[in-house]
Formats: sequence, C-alpha cells, structure tokens
Amino acid sequence: MNELRENLDLSSITIGNHILIKLLGFTRYLMNSGVQVGLSQVVDFVRGVALTSLQEEDIRTVGLSTLINRKEDIDKFNAAWENYWQGEKIDQAGSSLPSQAHKSDGLLPRINNESTAVRNNLPIQPQTIDISHDTDNNNETPNNLATLYSPDEILRHKDFSKLSPDELLRARKLIQQMRLQMPLRRSRRLVPSIKGRKLDIRKSIRNQIKYRELISTSWKDRKFKPRKIVLLCDISGSMAPYASMLIHFMYTLRQDNAAIETFVFGTKLTRITKLMQSKDIDKVLKRVSEEVQDWAGGTRIGESLHTFNTRWARRMLQQGAIVIIISDGWDCGDVDLLSREMARLQRSSYRLIWLNPLLGTPGYEPLTRGIRAAMPFIDDFMSVHSLASLEHLVKLLREIPSVRSPRKQAPGLLI
Repeated sequence: MNELRENLDLSSITIGNHILIKLLGFTRYLMNSGVQVGLSQVVDFVRGVALTSLQEEDIRTVGLSTLINRKEDIDKFNAAWENYWQGEKIDQAGSSLPSQAHKSDGLLPRINNESTAVRNNLPIQPQTIDISHDTDNNNETPNNLATLYSPDEILRHKDFSKLSPDELLRARKLIQQMRLQMPLRRSRRLVPSIKGRKLDIRKSIRNQIKYRELISTSWKDRKFKPRKIVLLCDISGSMAPYASMLIHFMYTLRQDNAAIETFVFGTKLTRITKLMQSKDIDKVLKRVSEEVQDWAGGTRIGESLHTFNTRWARRMLQQGAIVIIISDGWDCGDVDLLSREMARLQRSSYRLIWLNPLLGTPGYEPLTRGIRAAMPFIDDFMSVHSLASLEHLVKLLREIPSVRSPRKQAPGLLI
C-alpha cells in the first residue's frame, strides 16, 4: 500500500488504507458508469476527502467538485454514488465503509489512457501489489490484491531497450497519438492586426476616402509561421535498441507537420524525409533499413554533421530552424572535426538540442569523447529513452519562444 501511495502521489495524505481503497474503488465504478476521470482528478478527490471529517455528505461534495467536469455527468455521479455505497454511512474511523468489490471490478481505477487502449484493441494487464501484510489502525484489509493504475502509465517511464514485444506494440500505439504543436517564428510578411505595431498607411487612407472621414487607423504586424525542425538520428550499432522507436517517433511528427526534415546517420548521412511520406510505418522502417547502408554499423558524427553543414544547412536552416540530434555520443571519427561542425551548426540554427537515450540510465555521466566535444555547443541536453521523455521533448518544442534566448557560445548569425 505504501508503494501504491507513492505511485499515485498520495504519500502526504493521512488516511486509512482501507478507506483509500474504497475511495479509489468508487472512482473506478464511476468510470465504468461512463464518466471520464483523470489521474489528477482522483488525486484531488482523495486529498480533498482527507481534509474532511469523513461524513458522507462532505465526501459526496468533494467528489462532485473534483470528479465531475460536465453538467450532464452529475446525474451519472448521483446514480453511481447510490449504487456503490448503497446508503451505508462513513464514520470518522471509517469502520463502516461498505464492501463493494464486486461492483468496482478490482477497486482501483485504471487511469490515464485506458479508454484509448480499448479503442485500439490493446491488451490491458494491470500490475498488482500484495498488501496482505499492510494494515491500518483497525488491522483490516478488505482486499489482498489492489490493482494499480493504468499499465500505460507504467509503460511511459520504462526504458525502450527493456520493453517486451507486446509492450513495444503498445508503445508504438501511444507514440502515434502524440501531437506536436509547432513552435512559431515571426516572418517578414505583414498582415492586418488589431494590436499591430506598424501603422497600415494605405488601408487607413482608403478608409478615409471611402467614408470621407478618418474613422479609425489600421495596423499590421508580422505574421507567425511554423518554425522548421531538422531531426538527425543516430542508427549505429550502439543505438540499435532505440533506433526503430525513435524513427517511429520521427515518422509521427512528420505526418502532421510538413516543416520537419528527417535524417539518419552512422558512418554517413542519409536524408529519409521522402521515405516518411508513406502511410505505413512498417514499410517506412523496412525501406529505411534497406536503403541506409550503414544501419547498425559504426558512428562518425563529425563527418555526418560536415555533410549536413556543407550540403543541406544553407537550404534548411536559413529561416532559423531547430536542429535535434539523437545520439548516444559514441563516436569513432575525428573529435576535432565534430567540435568544429557542432560550432558551425549552432551558429546556423535557432536552437540546438541533443537527445541521448543513455541519459535516462541511473548514474550516467557524459564522459564519452563525442559528447564531451559536443557539450559546449548544445542548448538543451535531454534524455530520449522512454515515452515520458518524448512527451517532455514535445512540450519543450511547443514552449520555445519566438525570440531566441542567449546561447552558450557566441551566437554568430542571428535569425
């Protein structure tokens, strides 16, 4: 039960374990009644109940205020409350809490994307924790096995290299649901704007001629456009446990945003943007593995970046693109060349992000010579070993401002 409290972020709540189980069982029963309930709502519900005197009316009020978001769900809540508790009272000690295990189907709610798993015909196999030796003040445990929350939540934090075949399939399904809101940049084009900063003289004069008096002045401002993103993914042998999932992630982003360019590299750089246009990710992975000759081979990051800087950078980075390098930093090439090309790439890009799957390993330190050569020029050094880390990257990209923050090195060409 202590592990359950930690997983649900309830460690600070002083409430009996059997009461906690019954409250979470009610939220599960409420979900089965057709009400959508999120993990944060369940946490707020339990925290709110812990602050009350455990009177039935108080708990019901807390439940309505935390678990219900829509007016049409109020009747469902009232019906679920009556059916689940069957009119039994809850005293301050919690000793008369009713037992409705047969109604709640496992007591604890499987939260966060269970409905998504059902829609996609995915297996739901929630983990369990034995609480048969865990007792509260009354030495009562209404159930020996308490079902933890959604297996998707556990999967989010699991390293890609440790996923089973079934978990890999589920992880791919979850990646397909990710959506990237592209960061924006100010273009040179001006468009009408009510709160614009530049006076639209022509439109103001036309209005004056049309209405024979100056009714109001018109303004315009610079238009916002999606900022281009360039992804360069390492597909060498050391990245083999992560390469297919990361290419799947690149494919998902590319389907919704044409302003994303994709490359892979090992001993040389290969552009795969055109391959990403297929509607079948399995065909994409097969074609990439067939056409990329250095798949699962060695790594020459410096040479690959040199190819990008001399052949592709002028065309793809001229409007301030974000460059994302995905690699563990194991490099068998020229380290001095890597350092020079990283410096050049940073000057040309709006933001330079390095994603390292090993960063999610406990105790990891960036000591390889490739990472040490690249670190002085990286704006963001992040992990990319799990679904949660990919979600964190999507959030970071969404929040990148249109005005560039100070760089680690001399910014050079400002865009």
